[in-house]
Amino acid sequence: MGSPDLRDPLAIADPAFPLNRGYGRCPLPFVNGHDNQLAMRELIALPRVRFQVMAALSVGLAFGVMAPFGTAGAPTVPARFLYWLLAIALNWLQISLTLELVRRSALTRAWTPLRQALTVAAAVSLPASFEIIWLNHYFLGTIVATLTGLAEIYLYVLLVSVMITVPANLLLARKAAAAPAGAPAFLDRVPAVLGRDLIGLEMEDHYLRIHTTLGSDLILCRFSDALRELEHFDGLQVHRSWYVARAAIKETRKDGQKMTLTLSNGIEVPVSRPFQKAVRSGI
Repeated sequence: MGSPDLRDPLAIADPAFPLNRGYGRCPLPFVNGHDNQLAMRELIALPRVRFQVMAALSVGLAFGVMAPFGTAGAPTVPARFLYWLLAIALNWLQISLTLELVRRSALTRAWTPLRQALTVAAAVSLPASFEIIWLNHYFLGTIVATLTGLAEIYLYVLLVSVMITVPANLLLARKAAAAPAGAPAFLDRVPAVLGRDLIGLEMEDHYLRIHTTLGSDLILCRFSDALRELEHFDGLQVHRSWYVARAAIKETRKDGQKMTLTLSNGIEVPVSRPFQKAVRSGI
């Protein structure tokens, strides 16, 4: 029997193709439905990015019109608008990235939306204060040379950051709570022979091993993508390379600083120190 033609997508998609053996049903890019679904989800996420860009521009323009915090003294009106567009864009970007990390992290995921927002605002406002100091020097010709001046800038930036983070995170939390209950998107990636009774996920290099009550298999998937798709699933990350279903945890053992979980299929999973508190409170 001859070698398969690598230029033929149907040959590559064939389960008998050599690269497909030994890795279960590892998805190959845009050959089967799994990656097409992932690409579609990424395209659907684009309107959210466009909305954030438009919202940041709108806030920047509004502040340019109002000229708060002494920015009415900018040399020209265009300079004032550019000042606020840059200031809001930088702050908005930092807030968006940090808020996303806080909402996904196993250590802070269970916090109330208000606590998440205020924490992000307080953390982001420190680097943003130095950005404002630079913008003030460049556009307004002012120099901050005292701790009192830095503290004043920080309070101004914190006020703006709170105005952005609190409504944004409360809105995200409300949307998440209103989302219709259903199977997590990640379960669409699970090979049919494994069923949908998830026990845990184990990262192996660029692959992800799925453990269910019917067995285990490897798929091509980033661990971070899996965690995002399982955001509303009843489970938790316990290690940088492990995620487990809460219902699958049968035993928790503590030996000094080491913690280990025994799952329903007999696998023992290590719990790294940063996740131990979340595991203790979540079981």
